Amino acid sequence: MLALAFGVLLFIGGFVLRHLANRREFYRRNEAGILTFQNYRSAVGFSASNTAIRWGARLAMLFGLAFVLMGWALMTDTHDPQTAERDRMNPVGTVRDEGRR
Repeated sequence: MLALAFGVLLFIGGFVLRHLANRREFYRRNEAGILTFQNYRSAVGFSASNTAIRWGARLAMLFGLAFVLMGWALMTDTHDPQTAERDRMNPVGTVRDEGRR
């Protein structure tokens, strides 16, 4: 259950980061659709930080999805420890009826 909740939060966090990076780039454009900067240094810094934020968001979404799938698989797992012990004691190919003697 914890993996599922963590995965959902990570996926939503990645989506929000991606949205903020795209929004930041959108508001940086002028009427002609060109990115405007005051100097070269700010252009390089903006591009590098935006790329890092986008990759971080993608990784967060990917790991979030993995955690969601892992949490879902753990929630739907119907494996019973008693059944596992019985199967270990009675391997496939041996028939043992515990009701008869």
